[in-house]
Amino acid sequence: TTSLDASGSATVSSAQLDNGSSDNCGAPLTYSPASMVYSCADVGTRAVVLTVTDRNGNTANCISWVTVQDIISPVAFCRDFTALLDASGYVTVYSAQIDNGSADNCSGSLIFSPSYFGYTCADAGVRTATLVVSDAHGNTASCTSSVTVLDATPPVAYCRNSTVNLDVTGSATIGSALYDYGSYDNCGGSLTLSPASVSFTCADAGVQQITLTATDASGNTSSCVALVSLLDGTPPTALCRDITIQLNAQGNATVNSDQLDNGSTDNCGGTLTFSPAVLNYTCADMGLRVATLTVSDGSGNNAYCTSLVTVQDNNSPVAVCQDITVSLNSSGTVTVYAAQLDNGSTDNCTASLQLVPASVSYTCADIGTNMTTLTVADNYGNTASCQAAITVLDNSAPVAICRNMTVSLDGSGTAVVTASQVNAGSYDGCTAQADLVFAPSMFAFDCDSIGARTITLRVTDENGDTGTCTSVITVQDITAPIAVCRDITLWLDATGVVTVPAAQLDNGSADSCNGLLSYSPASFSYSCNNTGIHYVTLGVRDAQGNIGSCTSQINVLDTISPAVVCQNLNVST
Repeated sequence: TTSLDASGSATVSSAQLDNGSSDNCGAPLTYSPASMVYSCADVGTRAVVLTVTDRNGNTANCISWVTVQDIISPVAFCRDFTALLDASGYVTVYSAQIDNGSADNCSGSLIFSPSYFGYTCADAGVRTATLVVSDAHGNTASCTSSVTVLDATPPVAYCRNSTVNLDVTGSATIGSALYDYGSYDNCGGSLTLSPASVSFTCADAGVQQITLTATDASGNTSSCVALVSLLDGTPPTALCRDITIQLNAQGNATVNSDQLDNGSTDNCGGTLTFSPAVLNYTCADMGLRVATLTVSDGSGNNAYCTSLVTVQDNNSPVAVCQDITVSLNSSGTVTVYAAQLDNGSTDNCTASLQLVPASVSYTCADIGTNMTTLTVADNYGNTASCQAAITVLDNSAPVAICRNMTVSLDGSGTAVVTASQVNAGSYDGCTAQADLVFAPSMFAFDCDSIGARTITLRVTDENGDTGTCTSVITVQDITAPIAVCRDITLWLDATGVVTVPAAQLDNGSADSCNGLLSYSPASFSYSCNNTGIHYVTLGVRDAQGNIGSCTSQINVLDTISPAVVCQNLNVST
């Protein structure tokens, strides 16, 4: 084992490695290598092969383990240092900051212990720091340094804005606690705040600046600015009065705030403002209305009071009439409503005016021109009047009422219906029934009219007005035809039968409407069993189903000789 010297080197000779090498022929022996030189780089255990040579050149080897060690302590050099606490009240002083060139025989990196020194506000002043220097091989040395710990960080001045209400005397005094928002120092402790308090008056109303200065125990200072909003905390005294207003002809009215104010005041004086500045009223506000007046001082304080505003309308409506012409109805009456006479009467407020009288009735006695006074009233008792001329006419047609009826043609095939028969109570409002004129005065029917016939009856009153109605006249023929028969002789034919059509028995039958006639039965048939005289009844029917009859004598004869047919016979006797 060999130790490095202060220069970081060590020399080991072969003699130090030889441990009694010998030779059969004795000395001298030679060694190789003669010596080994080590440096800091060789610290540790090294293997050395020692070659021993005798006088005859014979050699032998052995291995020696050389442990190279560094036992020289480094040289520690310190220097004094001034450290400034940071904003958090702490400072770190690293070993390199107080090392003043410590060195070691083996150079290389030195290890400092501790690696750093930490100081807080509690360490303010001069502190001794011992630095231990270690080399790579564990050799150590130490030195001391005087570390001056200083607090050069100013405190943090932290302001807050605030709002302060002036009291009823118009003044306010506030302490630093109101505008300080927690100013602090890195080292804690109590700060000195300046100014400690500030006083204000009404003249300072608005926003004022306060510069707050904070000083720590080390004499460091900092400042901030706080904005103080000074308000007049006392609202004004609001006084209102009640008023009555009249709407104008357009239905509007305006009230200014000074009409409602009754001497409102404020503790700080100054000009007061009123809201709303103007209140507008219309017809919709008629009656008693509550108006709230807001009184504001220069500091924005508000007070309220209420006024009772009575809104009235003393404006009469404008009455406008129109002349009209009306006609009596079929009953001889007519009703005229006020709305017919009104020609656009208006009012500043009332949309739907009341018209008096609501209606006027006229009869036949009022035919001609009649003067009527129309009174127009609004909802608030104001009235106006105008006159209208009402001309009453009878333009109403009579009410014509017809009845339906049935008539029968006479033996000549004609029938007559008079107007009085068709009339079923026609009437007119202004003409007596006896004075009504009916046209035509009669209606004539014949065989061509058989069936339902519609006729129109015209009814005219004294004023020439005409009404009509229709009637259905059912014309019927109920007269049977006149049947005339003749007597005839019939002869059986070769087959012993004979048939005669009924028409051969007719001897000039006739009908009032001269239509085609039909016979019943249609024919008469006879056989050999019916020879002789027969009396038959012939039925004659007209187109309307009316039937007449007559009797005819029929003489049936057989004048045909029999046919004789003989046959030969063989007779045995």
